[in-house]
Amino acid sequence: QGSGPLAGKIDTQTLVLLGHSYGGVTGLYAIENDCSWPFCSGSFNRPAALKGGAFYGTNTKSPLGSIADVQNDGIPVALIQGDLDSKTSVPDTQTTYDKIQSPPKMLVVLAGANHYGNCDQDNPPGAAADNTAPTLSQSVAIETVARWSAVFLRATALNDAAAAAYLVSGPAQDTNVTVTWQP
Repeated sequence: QGSGPLAGKIDTQTLVLLGHSYGGVTGLYAIENDCSWPFCSGSFNRPAALKGGAFYGTNTKSPLGSIADVQNDGIPVALIQGDLDSKTSVPDTQTTYDKIQSPPKMLVVLAGANHYGNCDQDNPPGAAADNTAPTLSQSVAIETVARWSAVFLRATALNDAAAAAYLVSGPAQDTNVTVTWQP
């Protein structure tokens, strides 16, 4: 509606979410149209424009150990998880993936990455440390997380045919990942 440099260049009818750790949990709650403390206070109404989400180092395991269903109402969800993450484990993220109620959904396990594989540096200042050191370079981990997030969201939220084809062919080309994909 304005005259700024992005005026007319943003599709306001297609919103996607990216999140890391608790930010990813907040994104899952938004997809579920759920406002639950401590991730949300007050009220929330999921925007009709919300078309998908991709989350790194995220699962729905509660402090009591249970793993909740993800009532995603058909909104596409990707979970990306470092296999060396000592803060959110691959088995817990796999169970969260299994509990996503409706496809499309994707789980990408990134070999050699820990909880901060999507960050500018391992164990960024102010964050609780992941005591497992990554074996994959930070730059490769960042690129891989970004690529798989973007490809998933382009394929599902934008119906991009080339991105959809990569979801099928990409795992054979990317030796750093194991991909589980349900269209």
